[in-house]
Amino acid sequence: MTKHNVALILLFLLLLGAVFLLTQKPLLLAGIILLAQIAKYKIAPIEREWTWFFGVAVLSAVIEIGLVNITSSWTYSAPQFYGIPYWPPVFWAFLACFAIGFYKKNYALSGTIKK
Repeated sequence: MTKHNVALILLFLLLLGAVFLLTQKPLLLAGIILLAQIAKYKIAPIEREWTWFFGVAVLSAVIEIGLVNITSSWTYSAPQFYGIPYWPPVFWAFLACFAIGFYKKNYALSGTIKK
């Protein structure tokens, strides 16, 4: 396991802990997730990273707002934006970039795909 993999996994675990501890402070949590995304970008950048990040954030917000408001599948105890907190779309965007970066970092090292 390379130092990049260890750093990415540690970053993910720390962020997961922040999600569990800070769900009652959505703006702070969204800021921490954004800082984690910047750190992830420094560790394992991907092509068009910020396009991916903002695209996934917008799409996940639209999907989650639709699911929460139209289907009433679930509700949040402290919604801020059309029935959802601020942090879930940012978290989904981080997870998308994390997954792509982790995949590319591992397969680029093995020579299976190009950087």
